Amino acid sequence: MWRRTIIENNFDKENDGKSEIKVIKPKNLEDAQVVSDFLRDKIPVIVNFEETDAEEFERVMDFVSGTTYAVEGKIKQVSPKVFICAPKNISVESNESKNSW
Repeated sequence: MWRRTIIENNFDKENDGKSEIKVIKPKNLEDAQVVSDFLRDKIPVIVNFEETDAEEFERVMDFVSGTTYAVEGKIKQVSPKVFICAPKNISVESNESKNSW
């Protein structure tokens, strides 16, 4: 089923209206630190777990969930193994509210 997701950046004047979204395919817990560093720097991340084994998925998701909470962000599921993690300066809206974490 198609899902419409809108990402809106509340731009800072420092970045001249430019923004970026990182895409990470985590393999281990070290990759969770990379995701967390981007979130801390107010950069949203699409985390693709399609190639991550089940045990590492749990570990990485726990770590990323904690960081997302710490930066007052949100996590939205966009497919069974793909999530958008966004800091609080980013608004992520979906037409399906059940996909929030």
